[in-house]
Amino acid sequence: MEIIVKDSSVHGKNCFGCKRHKKAVLISFSTSKDLRIHDIFLTSAQAQQLIIQLRKTLRNNEQDENIS
Repeated sequence: MEIIVKDSSVHGKNCFGCKRHKKAVLISFSTSKDLRIHDIFLTSAQAQQLIIQLRKTLRNNEQDENIS
């Protein structure tokens, strides 16, 4: 399934959902086709790994743009 994200937000361990699911990070997003808000709950380790992957991808994208 492919999802095009319209809006996103990030919340910490003190939000209701993180407390309920015992997770450190909540990523919420919506799409233009669906009025619902979708939530992803991550542990600290998962969130840190996501940050590493995002930074690497953004660096690679930037390098690709500089080469072109």
